[in-house]
Amino acid sequence: MATWQDNGIVLGVRPFGEGKGVIHLLTQNNGHCTGVARSLKSKNMRLAVSPGSLVQATWRARLDEHLGTFSLELIKSSLGAIIESQQKMLALSAVTGFIIKVLPERHPYEYLYQELLKFIESLSTEDWLQYYIKFELTMIGELGFALKLDQCCVTGSFDDLKYVSPKTGRAVASGAAGPYKDKLLPLPGFLTQGVKADKNQIIEGFQLTEYFMKIHYCEPKYKEFFTMRERLVNLLKSYPI
Repeated sequence: MATWQDNGIVLGVRPFGEGKGVIHLLTQNNGHCTGVARSLKSKNMRLAVSPGSLVQATWRARLDEHLGTFSLELIKSSLGAIIESQQKMLALSAVTGFIIKVLPERHPYEYLYQELLKFIESLSTEDWLQYYIKFELTMIGELGFALKLDQCCVTGSFDDLKYVSPKTGRAVASGAAGPYKDKLLPLPGFLTQGVKADKNQIIEGFQLTEYFMKIHYCEPKYKEFFTMRERLVNLLKSYPI
């Protein structure tokens, strides 16, 4: 009998017979894992398996390579933070769905787990959109395509970083942009200076991460993710943050 216990963040669930479902978790030590959970019609289990919930999971299977079963205990639900916000629900659904598609199973991503937890916790704050964009940057980096935004790739300066090269993913200082300024991507200040972002900077952040994510994740299976992001950005343009 193969078994382990770990904390995990629920990414999604799909039906699997009467009252059961296949649960996707991003766990602290075991990475992206799946397993069958039962009694999904009960109120406690519906809360436990909602995307973004933090749970304690016990996984069991006869052999390690089998699908296995989950016993889940709810630690904290994210529903209270997102239930009245279409924007937050879209953001959380987009990112958890993307993780299911992009992460191989049973490969540890402890740093990504911690950053996803920070983003989910930020949904109770007014700065949650900044955390969302920073989490997308974390995903890009953890999957092997990190951007270097802390130093100008032309001068080596750490100051006045205003742009990002679409070719290299590296920052460019304002004074070094020269005639190429119009071909560079804006670098919003909240990503480098720790300042509070306004709506324009948030939208610039979405445009920056989308540019590089679409380069590396252009397959049809990621279309839903980018569609949800587009809906989110359109909402941001229409309503105050």
